[in-house]
Amino acid sequence: MPRGVYVRTQAVRDAARNNRYKGEDFSGRKFGLLTVIRQNGRDTNGSLWLCNCDCGATVSLTYAQLYSKIRQFCKRNTGSSCGCLSRYEDLSGKKFDRLTVIKQDGEDRHGIRLWLCLCDCGNTTTVRIYRTNRGQSCGCKKHEYNAKRHKDLLGMRFGRLAVQALETVRDKFGRCNWSCLCDCGKVVSVSSSNLVIGHTRSCGCLLSQVRGDANRTHGCSGKRITEYNTWKHIHQRCNNPKNNAYRYYGGLGVTVSPLWQGKYGFETFLKDVGPKPEPKELYSADRWPNPSGNYEPSNFRWATVKEQANNKRGQQAMAQIADLTKASGMSMEQLIQKFAA
Repeated sequence: MPRGVYVRTQAVRDAARNNRYKGEDFSGRKFGLLTVIRQNGRDTNGSLWLCNCDCGATVSLTYAQLYSKIRQFCKRNTGSSCGCLSRYEDLSGKKFDRLTVIKQDGEDRHGIRLWLCLCDCGNTTTVRIYRTNRGQSCGCKKHEYNAKRHKDLLGMRFGRLAVQALETVRDKFGRCNWSCLCDCGKVVSVSSSNLVIGHTRSCGCLLSQVRGDANRTHGCSGKRITEYNTWKHIHQRCNNPKNNAYRYYGGLGVTVSPLWQGKYGFETFLKDVGPKPEPKELYSADRWPNPSGNYEPSNFRWATVKEQANNKRGQQAMAQIADLTKASGMSMEQLIQKFAA
């Protein structure tokens, strides 16, 4: 506080009032509904005066409190009481700012009366009535002020959110929120600051998608994707000794190309061989042109059951013998005798 500056606090003002009426006897005087009986001791704020109210209540007032009652009585010639006037006065039909009192609507937990009021905007609300005429409304007055104070975001788009309307009800932090429609169809309530700074860009679906993409390799596992099931079965029959078909593949030395193994093996496999032709249920993996070779890009095709039957190791051997007999002009028995000798 700067030197030489004197602040007139409430305590100083009360002391000034006490000194003004110090020594004056108020016994027997009446102010409004209050009649002063006698002096009733002292407290930390000065002397106390015992007063009777017309309602039958008895109250003790200090000089400062009594001075306030005197000033109120001298100014309006009314209103001086123990508080009964405000408790029993009927406010029905009276207007306070934007609120018109309809009727009394019970009391709150402190025993203060509540009044059912009609606001100029058409809403009804139950409130305490403060006859100071300061900003009495159902809340629309504050909403209008906030609407002017905040930037108008109506119709703007932030990420996946399209702003639709400004909400009249505040959130638990007292902020005005905007009703926004997400691209997924969900409606959410978002504050202006979260929209403007980019903190909120969706109803939550964007975060779920980002997390899923971060943990997803190809997104085909656990689904009925026939190409992925084929790729998985190829690895099982070649690498898993517990597989029933292992003795015909991995047991005979058949392997899978290193390009088709590892974290991104399926993506490379699908890129090399392509998707199954339609109808997919008629096609399966086939090692071609070498049925005894490994599973690799140069020795793979999608084949039907008939094509696979013709590409079996025994069938190919018979086809080679037939080609040899035709080229040599000899029968199969003659060829066997010739090569045996």
